[in-house]
Amino acid sequence: MNKIIINAWNSKQSEIKTAIQEMKREEFSYELLLKNALKIMQTAYEECYEECDGPSYERITRIDNGDYQGTLVFIVGGQCYQPAVDQHWVTSVCYGSCSGCDTMQGIKEEIPWEDEDEPGYEPKPLPEKVVDKLFTLTLHMIQKMCRLCGDPPEEVC
Repeated sequence: MNKIIINAWNSKQSEIKTAIQEMKREEFSYELLLKNALKIMQTAYEECYEECDGPSYERITRIDNGDYQGTLVFIVGGQCYQPAVDQHWVTSVCYGSCSGCDTMQGIKEEIPWEDEDEPGYEPKPLPEKVVDKLFTLTLHMIQKMCRLCGDPPEEVC
């Protein structure tokens, strides 16, 4: 784990949880959870990194060589014009073909169905246990995040 990234997560947990609570069911994806967390965390880790070094939420590349199941690999470029290879970050998440082996599918199935075509429809807030599970899923992607070429051992802020 990268200590600067984890410290940024720790300082922005309530904002990240609020962003998850405000998401709509159809928006849930591994990539969007990662992007939203990095966007919120950016101000916290910018203080510790030089201009190019911190991961940019605007530069996420998704690699998926699976089919019904596999691993999503996210490469995140640094916050500068042309980041070098050591200014890129990587994290990953495994997925499956059903709610029993895919975390995101399992979480989505816990959200009560709502009829959006019903007159006077207003979306209900997500159940707290769903928010907690999405929060934990996001945390795990952040905890696995490291530089593509490895984190320097002395990297602390």
